[in-house]
Amino acid sequence: MTGSESEHASAEEVRNLKAVERWGDLYNNDVHTMVTECYHPDFVVEIKGIMTYRGYETFHALEAGTLEVAPNRRAESERIIPLGDQVLIQGNLADPDKGPDWRTPFCTILTLRDGLIIRDETYMDLTSWPAPRLSPEQVGSLDIELARPVEG
Repeated sequence: MTGSESEHASAEEVRNLKAVERWGDLYNNDVHTMVTECYHPDFVVEIKGIMTYRGYETFHALEAGTLEVAPNRRAESERIIPLGDQVLIQGNLADPDKGPDWRTPFCTILTLRDGLIIRDETYMDLTSWPAPRLSPEQVGSLDIELARPVEG
């Protein structure tokens, strides 16, 4: 890697860190703006072992459903690591409505293109995180691929 290439990678990582900082702030304060302003139109979100989804309409529906069951949920990052066009985030999802100390861990790998998230790969325990309230008809009309049947 030449000096100019390493400088370019560093600039890319700085830009991506700023984008991820905005992503986290909007997740906690205006999730619908997060979807449309932080994600590339061709994005893919994969909740590992659970589901994969695409499209703003699907993402908005899932977040609206989650806000119905956990309106005060927040993400708290513990560690953010830039790696070229990717950023690794380790943290916890908190929900004060479940108690002041309630947390469930997550790890997300975001791949960015031109400052927007093109791929979101998240590892988390959805058995302790509230499922969005969506009717079977809503789920059937959205661009969601389930990795396995959802229980409960």
